[in-house]
Amino acid sequence: MLRRLNLNQLLFVTHMLLVLWLVGSFSYTRYASEWSGKIASEVRLANSSMQHVLKDVSFAARGLNYNYVATQHALAGYDETPNLFYFEVIATSKNEESYNVAWAKDVGELWNTEALFEQNDELEISIKGLRERLITASEEDKFKLTYVLDRLLDKQDRLSNHIRLENLFGNIYFEPDFTHSDYVLDLDSCLLYLKLPLLNSEGSYLWAVFDATSLTQFKIDTIFLLAREAFIAILFSIALIVWASRRIIQPIHRLAESMEGDIDSIDVDSIPDQHRSDELGKLAQRYASLIRRIQNQMLGLRRQSLFDVLTGVYSRFAYETQANLTLESSWKNDRWFGLIIIDIDNFKAYNDEFGHATGDEALQAVAKAFRTSINPHSDKVYRFGGEEFVIVCEKSSASGVSSLAELLRTNVWLKKIQHPNNGGLGFVTCSVGVSMSRSSDREVSLKALFKQADLALYQAKDSGRNQVVIAGQRNAIIESDDDLQGNSHKEHRHCQTEQQDKTNENKEPVV
Repeated sequence: MLRRLNLNQLLFVTHMLLVLWLVGSFSYTRYASEWSGKIASEVRLANSSMQHVLKDVSFAARGLNYNYVATQHALAGYDETPNLFYFEVIATSKNEESYNVAWAKDVGELWNTEALFEQNDELEISIKGLRERLITASEEDKFKLTYVLDRLLDKQDRLSNHIRLENLFGNIYFEPDFTHSDYVLDLDSCLLYLKLPLLNSEGSYLWAVFDATSLTQFKIDTIFLLAREAFIAILFSIALIVWASRRIIQPIHRLAESMEGDIDSIDVDSIPDQHRSDELGKLAQRYASLIRRIQNQMLGLRRQSLFDVLTGVYSRFAYETQANLTLESSWKNDRWFGLIIIDIDNFKAYNDEFGHATGDEALQAVAKAFRTSINPHSDKVYRFGGEEFVIVCEKSSASGVSSLAELLRTNVWLKKIQHPNNGGLGFVTCSVGVSMSRSSDREVSLKALFKQADLALYQAKDSGRNQVVIAGQRNAIIESDDDLQGNSHKEHRHCQTEQQDKTNENKEPVV
């Protein structure tokens, strides 16, 4: 658990956050300014170096001239352009024909990016036809056909070379998205992409790829320089903050230490500096008084939330927070979990007869009977509301749960609280519904168990009250583990008769 910050630490942390924010803001602003300036400078240089290329390709594209941009002089000019790796022209000639060419520094060649295998197939057919014609042609025609064939073969070689270069570099360089700017910087690949419109050609443009290694190195150098300056500024700030902390916070440091921990664990009498008459003493005295009041209020609230004020047993809130823990504990310990719902019979009639004050006394007596019946180490009694109680227990066997339910019912009867309006029974009685679960029934939830016990309680009420009904059986108490584990769905109507006989022997009417 993290220890609460004392005032020295709080002052240090808040001032350090302020220093870090200021240093970080200034450093970032300076970095952003220098970085954007450097990028703009590199873009201007790249733009300037491409002007001669732009002029050549604009002229060639307008006239659909491929030879003009592929001369040795032109290729040498492209190769001498600083940091240029690749460029591609996407244009339309004055005759509205497409003009797409590309150049790569790695091969020093320029090719038509629209060269297709279909064109190569057409040339192959034409070459094959000429060769067939040469076989039967006259000497005069052979000279002409041979010339045409040589031209076609040369064109086929150039077309194959264009296709090869496009397949190679078309998979290396891809045109980026220039929607928001005429350049794109890819620092991961150390490449700068630049887009330039062609001269006197609407919608035609050239995009080029430049080496951006210098930009990457500039970024690293700038970050290192700013980090070093920020580190020095932070060290100086730390020294200043430590000096201010010792000068200002030391007098109340001991009081801050006394505030650590939970309120319940604070010893009010040990809070320091309460004897002082200055502002610090007044602060300590008021703090001690506040802690004392809070502790008293928390004690009262905790008791009110966990215990029922009238009966002294656990409250419904306690059931909501504790019952699931008991269920999980029984599963962990491989024990039976029992949920017992008890409702006092005809209690409204009792209140109507004797008044609510006497009714409260009867509730207290019934709750006391429950408390004396349970094992406080494994069982808990909750007042669920009005005259309804819930008992949660852990037992080694199913019969232990059912025996406890019968004991609870019997002990209420033995209180012999007069109740003339209780259906001829004469005394205060209760009806009991029981549900059980063991570790092998982990898929059964507490909510489902409560619903089962509540249904059993209604069965007990419908069968005449003052009896125990186990969930899944009507008007019967399970008497053995075998019944619970294998025969829980059999009818036990004869048990009601046996229960009646035992009641008569004890002069205890059981319906």
